Parts: sequence; C-alpha cells; structure tokens
Amino acid sequence: MRLFFTIMLLLLAVIPAQLLFDRFKRIPLAVYQISLGFGLSFLPLFSNLNIDPEVFLLVIISTLMFSDSRKLNLGRFAYSLRSTLSLAVNLVFMSILVVGTFAHVIVPELTWFGGFMIAAILSPTDAVAYQSITAGLSLPNEVDTTLKNESLLNDATGLVAFNLTVSALITGHFSFFGGLTSFGYVFLGGIILGLLLGWGFMTIRRWMIMHHSDTNIVIVPFILVTPYIVYFIAEELNMSGILAVVAAGLLRTWEQRNWQLSTARIQNSTYTVENMISSVLNGVVFIILGINLLTIYQLSTTLQINVIIIGIISISLYLVLAMVRFTWFYMKSKNDNDWQKRCQKSLLSSINGVHGTVTLMMALSIPQDLPGVSVSLRSAIVLITIFVILLSMIVPIIFTSKIVRNTSISTKPNNRDIEIWNGLVDNTLQNLKSQKLPTVIFDFLYPIIVTQRPMTKLKQRDLMNLFQDTQNIEQQVVNTLINQKLVSTNIAKYHQNIIAREVLNQQLTPWTSLMYWFQVINHRQSVSNIKSEQSILYKQRQLIESVSYELIMDFLKQQDTNLQSVTANTLARIYSTRHDETLNLETINQERFYMLQMFANEIEQVRQLYWQNEITLSESRKFIYDLSLQQTIFVGRHFE
Repeated sequence: MRLFFTIMLLLLAVIPAQLLFDRFKRIPLAVYQISLGFGLSFLPLFSNLNIDPEVFLLVIISTLMFSDSRKLNLGRFAYSLRSTLSLAVNLVFMSILVVGTFAHVIVPELTWFGGFMIAAILSPTDAVAYQSITAGLSLPNEVDTTLKNESLLNDATGLVAFNLTVSALITGHFSFFGGLTSFGYVFLGGIILGLLLGWGFMTIRRWMIMHHSDTNIVIVPFILVTPYIVYFIAEELNMSGILAVVAAGLLRTWEQRNWQLSTARIQNSTYTVENMISSVLNGVVFIILGINLLTIYQLSTTLQINVIIIGIISISLYLVLAMVRFTWFYMKSKNDNDWQKRCQKSLLSSINGVHGTVTLMMALSIPQDLPGVSVSLRSAIVLITIFVILLSMIVPIIFTSKIVRNTSISTKPNNRDIEIWNGLVDNTLQNLKSQKLPTVIFDFLYPIIVTQRPMTKLKQRDLMNLFQDTQNIEQQVVNTLINQKLVSTNIAKYHQNIIAREVLNQQLTPWTSLMYWFQVINHRQSVSNIKSEQSILYKQRQLIESVSYELIMDFLKQQDTNLQSVTANTLARIYSTRHDETLNLETINQERFYMLQMFANEIEQVRQLYWQNEITLSESRKFIYDLSLQQTIFVGRHFE
C-alpha cells in the first residue's frame, strides 16, 4: 500500500503545480513542481524515499527522451548534426577537463579522478529540464534549436565519462586507449542499436497496419513500450540506453512524416496519449527532485557539512562551467561579424544549459564505498549537484528575458491574437448570413462560431439570470400546451430539466456541482415517470421545441446584438444541442456539414491573410492549428 500511495501522491502533485502555473505564468512550471515536491518531503510517506537511479532512468527518462526526440524538426537536426555532436562530445569533455581541474584545486579532498567525476556529473545538460524552464522564454530560434539538440545527446557522454571516472577510482588507474574504446562502444553502439531496434519496431508496426491490425488497443501500447524495451536491451549490452532511445525516436519521427498509411484516428490517439503521459512524467521528475532536497540537506546536517562553504563551491563550479560554455559558443560563432549579437547568443547558450534529474541520479549513484570518496565527501558532492541544478534553473529565469529584452509570457491573451480572431469570426458570421440558411441551421451554427472569440470568464450570476428569463419563456409555452392537453406534465418537466442540468454543469462551484448531480438524479426519476409515455415522448418534445425554440433563440439574439456575449451564446449552444434531439437525421447532417464548411472557410481566410502579408507564417500556422483542433473536436463529438 505504501507504494500505491507514493505513486498516487506523486501523480496528484502534478495537478496543483499546473493550476498555479496557469494563474501565475511568470514563474516556470518546474519551479512549482519542485516546490510541491519539497512540501511532500515533510510527509512521513516520503521521508525515506529512495529511487534506484537505474529504475528511474528506465521508467521515466527513457519515455521522456523518446517523446522529446519525436518532437524534433528532422531537417534542422540533420543540418546541425555536426555541431550537435561537437556540443554533445567535445564540449562535454572540455567541460570535464576544466571543471574537474578546478574542482580538484578548490577541494583538496578530491583526487584528480574525483574532480573529473563531479565534472562529469555537472557537464551534461538535461532535455526535460531545458524544455520546462525555457518554455515561456523568447530565445532566438537558432539558440533554442542548438540547446534542444545538445541536451538530447550529451547526457550519454556525461554518463560514459562518469562511469569511466568511477572505474578509475575503483581500480586506481586509467587507460586512455581503453577509455576511448569504451566510449566509442557505448556512444556509437547505442546509436546503431537504437536505429536497428527502431527499424525492427517500425517493421512490425507497418506489418500490423498492412494487415489491418492497427487498432488503438494494439498500436498505442506497442508504441508506449518501445522506449522501455530499447533502453533495457541497450543497457544490458552495456551501451547507452539514452542514445538508443533517442535514435529509435528519431527513426519513428521520420516514419510518421514519410509513411502515411496509418489512419488519422490512430495517429491522433497515439499523439494524445504520448503527450499526456509525457506531461505527467515531466511533472513527476521535478516533484521527485523537490522531494530529494530535504533528505539531502538532512544528511549533510547529520554529517556536519558546512552548507555555506558548499554553496560557495557550487557557485564557483557553476560560473566556471558557464565560462567554458560561453567561450565554446563564442569561438564557434566566429563567422558572425556582429560581436554584440555574437556575445548575446553565446551568453544565452551558456546560461540556458539547464541541468536536471539525470545529473542528480548520477550523483546519487556514486557507490557508497568508492575508494577516495568518504561518506561525507559523497554527501557533499550530492549537495553541490543539487545547488548547481537549482542555479542552472534560477539564472535563466532571471536573466534570459533581460538579455533578449522581451518575453513571450503574458497573463492575458495577445491583443493581436484577439484582433485576428475577431476578424475571422466577423467574416465567418457575415458569410453565414449571406447564405440565407434555414433558421434552425443558422441558430445551430452562429453560437458555435461566436464562441470562437477569446472571451472573458463566464459569469455564473449572469448565466443564471439569463437562464431564468429563457425558462420563463419556455414555461409559458409549456403551460399553454398542458392546458390544451397537447403535452403531459411529466414529459414537459423531463424536457425542461435537460437545460437546467446543463446550465448548472457550466459552473464550477461546489454548490452548483451538488445541484448538478441532484438534477441528474431527478432526471433519472423523470425518466422512470414517463416510461408509460415513451411512445409519445418524441412527438410531445418536438411539439414543445417547435413553439419555444424560436422564441428563446430570438430572445438570446436580442441580448447579444454584437454577437460577442459569452453568456448568451453559451446558453444558445445548450438550447440548440437539446433542439437537435427532436430533429430528423437529414437536418442534423446539414447542420454538421455546414459547420465543417465554416471551418474550411476560416482556414482559407487565414491562408489569404498570410498571402496578403497581414499575418506572419508562425501566426498563420498557429491559427490553422487551432482551427483544425476545433474541427477535430467537433467531428469527434458529432460524427461518432
């Protein structure tokens, strides 16, 4: 049960972190996650949480690296492959030499190999941490692409170098040729094995698709287990599991973009599931990091380690590492004649080399009985690692936006985005009116189109007041029909409860949630009351709708003369959805197909805006993506 509650709390902790980030976006999501993890560390359940680094890398990091490699732009990656390998190998080894030497000098207790070991731990950047910390920062595309590519590959170099230094500390000697051979086997072997295994999985997947076995229950689990199997086999063969997973992920990305026989439904399901799992695991990574903070600090206190001295050493190592990175990037950009721009890019590249949990797991995997590394020194190294990780996260948050002199984070929608959306909606509504469609189809389409605008928060009181007005209109119609004995009281109540229930469902307070479920139970009771009237249910509901629907929709249009009210159009969508239940199938199909035509018209408007240079390429892609996503959701709801 302890394991169950541990996993459950780790997953649940992701939720409040995301809620905080949605409200206060100027602080990166990872900071909230680390803070919540630190809070969890005070619970007895997490007081002695020990995660095997090998299990952590297999279960979590392999999945995240596979997902991150799938999101790469293959063209840019191939174009910059030479420079990426230089960063992943040459820069890491240069950092190990410089930082390792510096660590040995300022910490006499560290042997040469001990200094190189801590440098191997601190040198690699982390793909997961980089994506989380820089998600809201406006980095130049060139810098962003370079750092993403670097962080995917250099973990492997750091792990190999770490293992070599540990081996040297255990045996007491180091062979340069043996180390070079070992590095080639682990690094190149991991890439080659990953490509071979990725090709094997790709072949099996294609065979299943060709033989019509590409259902969600088959393909999605098959893809989800791929990184685990690839990583496990590579590690069992003493190759780099991380590089094998990245190579397999890149091959899958190539397949997705060049082989189109997989159905859109399968691709969408796979993409959605992978993104969801990746997002959750990404949060768990930083929560685990936060949980370890208290444990490591308590251990350092027990061993009487001076935290202030450790902090000074950590800052010194971080600054030396940043200087090495700055010098490397500056020298590599010598073709850039603008020295100011050259310095800016080099500085951004140096401070945005974010470290993460892979770095921490290397530190935690230092053997307890490693020769030349006492228990207190091992704890000091782990504490230094934590300090450097936190510094690598804090520094970009503070200084990146100041260097770039702008930031993409905004707590409110971009004014230009609102202007473009309003233009699209206005043009679509004008087009809708010009078609002179039947009233029932127009009334179905217009609230959907209007609610595409970036609107303000739905006000519960306004919604309830407007609902009360429409309910009064309908009640007058119902009373007249009941008096004329055209509909029964039970059927009328059943029909009206549908709207009351859905109106309550638009609100998120505990009281309205309770009322909503009361309405659901009451609705089930209404169903049981009209069992004897099932044969006339459809006709009587159709009769109520034929009289009340047009009156209600006309009233809502009067409340929304500018077609911009979120309250009126939310209520209109609820009424039109209920109205569909009383329409014939042909009319319903016409509504759906006209809506698909409206989506197509909006996408064409975006294309025209781009060709007329009124919006940028990135803006056009963003709006086309949003519209396509809305269309996908609409199809999923109405064409199943």
